Amino acid sequence: MPSEQTEFFLSRAPRALVPALRAHPGLEGVLEGV
Repeated sequence: MPSEQTEFFLSRAPRALVPALRAHPGLEGVLEGV
């Protein structure tokens, strides 16, 4: 389940990048470290 922070990030990301970002296994960890 994506965190609110992740959803916020994806909502601001270019639409073309969203599928790739969602598929990235380290995305949650990367955002948690921001």
